[in-house]
Amino acid sequence: MLVRFAAAPRMRCDFIMYSGISLSGRKRAVRIFPTGGLKGVIDSENLRSMVIRAPHGTRVILATHPGDDWDEHSWRCIRLVKGHTVPSEKRGGLPGVRIPDLDNFDRPSAKRVDTEFQASFPLVDSFEEGEGWTFGRNVGGELKGRVQMILVDRDDTPLPEMLTDMEVLVRKMLERTMLIAPDAVRELSRIALAALPEREQVAALEAWLEERS
Repeated sequence: MLVRFAAAPRMRCDFIMYSGISLSGRKRAVRIFPTGGLKGVIDSENLRSMVIRAPHGTRVILATHPGDDWDEHSWRCIRLVKGHTVPSEKRGGLPGVRIPDLDNFDRPSAKRVDTEFQASFPLVDSFEEGEGWTFGRNVGGELKGRVQMILVDRDDTPLPEMLTDMEVLVRKMLERTMLIAPDAVRELSRIALAALPEREQVAALEAWLEERS
C-alpha cells in the first residue's frame, strides 16, 4: 500500500526513506513542494527508517491509520526544532532529523540504532500531551512497515485537516484545471461544491479556492 501524504499549504519537506533500520536497504525519495506538488512514492511495507529535511518549525506525523481517527492508533510526531536538528551539508540547505528506527528513540543526528540502549520514543495518551522534538502513541502495533499516512504541517498549529478520498480527488482535478484550462475553473468549482455531501467539506473547499484565487 502506498503511503498517503497530506501537507498544509506552502510547506517544503524532503524525505529519504529506507526499507531497513539504520538508514539501510532500499532507498526512496519523496519531496513536497511549497506549490502543493508531490514527487515520489513509498510503499508502507518498505518504510522502516528515514531522514526528514524541512525548515525549523515543521511538524511531521507518521500515522498507521489513514482516517480521521488516526490519533486513536499508533503514530509518531517529529518536530524540527532548533538545537535538535542536523544542519545541511549544502549551503542554504534544509536542516534535518534522522530516524534510524521508526519505533526507537535515537539522537536526531544518529545514523544507526543504538543497540546498547534501545527505548521507545516518549509515549503519550493524546497528541495535546506531547512535548519535545518527538513523541507518539503505541496502540498494539509498531510503526515499521505499517505507516499509511504522513501529515506535514507547521508546528504549534491545529492538527492537519483530514480530507476524504473524494476531496483529495476534487482538489487534484481543480489544481490540474488551473494549470491547463484556467477559464474552466469557475464552472468546475461550482460543480465540485454542489457535489460535496457535507457542509464542512463545502466550506473547506471554498477556503482552499480562496487561497488560490
